[in-house]
Amino acid sequence: MRFPCRRRKVKPDLEHARSERQQAEERLQHDQEHIIIPLREIRERNHVGETINALIQRRLERGT
Repeated sequence: MRFPCRRRKVKPDLEHARSERQQAEERLQHDQEHIIIPLREIRERNHVGETINALIQRRLERGT
């Protein structure tokens, strides 16, 4: 019994590949605008929280 050769798959045509790439670039752009950039801005605004927590912890350890 012979197994079918997997190397003979039909490659997608050029137009299909271009449309897939365009869709992927649109998804990336959407993710950057709605997820990546807002998370970066939130982190920049909240990075002081860690410093404040560390300051409070040090004062509690000193007993002030």
